[in-house]
Amino acid sequence: MTTDRILSLLIGYLLGSIPFGVILTRLAGKGDVRQVGSGNIGATNVMRAAGKGLAAATLVLDALKATVAVLIARELWPGTGPCAAAGASPGRPGTCRSTAPDRAAGAGGRAAWRRSPGCPR
Repeated sequence: MTTDRILSLLIGYLLGSIPFGVILTRLAGKGDVRQVGSGNIGATNVMRAAGKGLAAATLVLDALKATVAVLIARELWPGTGPCAAAGASPGRPGTCRSTAPDRAAGAGGRAAWRRSPGCPR
């Protein structure tokens, strides 16, 4: 695997691991979203903890993580967009177990590592 593909995977992983559900609920003063409902940090649980507005913002920001990763990778290294998408996709361990120090994400055991067709080994 070439360096540009590894770097694009890393960009996708890092952007994909941003826990927007935790960040938005804390900034809004609504407490820790992981202590409410299912304990996950996704939009559905944010809606339980903080309402529809923050849930919509969480959903949009979570969706944009992969998009931004792909756009950055395509700009820096043409042809590596699928690797960045693979790194940021919701089924990846990076989004199920955050790289944040407090491990701010949901149930990582359910994630399955899937190989992207556009990102060879």
